[in-house]
Amino acid sequence: MVDADQTALLAGILFLLIAVVGGGFVVKEISIPKVPTWARALSLLVGLVLVAPFFLKLLGVIGSEDGGFRLDEQKAGPPVGLHADAGPAVSRHGLTMTDLIVEAPQHRLRVGDGLTFAFKLRNTDQRPFTFVEIFVGARGPAMENRDFGWSHEGLTLAPDAVIEYKTGMIPDVPGVWTFWACYAVAGETGENEYCPDRWRAFQVFVAE
Repeated sequence: MVDADQTALLAGILFLLIAVVGGGFVVKEISIPKVPTWARALSLLVGLVLVAPFFLKLLGVIGSEDGGFRLDEQKAGPPVGLHADAGPAVSRHGLTMTDLIVEAPQHRLRVGDGLTFAFKLRNTDQRPFTFVEIFVGARGPAMENRDFGWSHEGLTLAPDAVIEYKTGMIPDVPGVWTFWACYAVAGETGENEYCPDRWRAFQVFVAE
């Protein structure tokens, strides 16, 4: 079945053919008579208008009709791996972070695309470790604090035990975002202590 784009392309080619040849030919039982110079000029203009969108889409200059994405972008489907850090990364509290994986709907992110974050934390100390919370550290394009995903409050990890953490978020403004795996623990003074500053941080660009 011929869609609207193909119909416009075929019509545009026909008008361009009239502009170049001047008529006097037959296309599938349709007879095209000879046309005057002014009509050839008009056919050239109409033909260019009809075929231009097809070639602009082909080159990725304008969006396609499937959701407004550019043709060179990932179409809807399974999540794609946006970032991976196998680790290990060891903190001063004796926690080892591994298997950090970030997935998204497409490689070229836009505002409103959901991100999923997953990583593992292993207690490599000889003592049980109790979290205040686990979360993802985040800074927005204006370097504002956008931490999210707080969970596992009060969870205690025995020596060599592992916690698999997973959460998600949706960037709501365009620009360069910074993320990292993080946690909080109660310090000896009673104040919270945190993961290393920007622990294996990485950046993600989000378009409008």
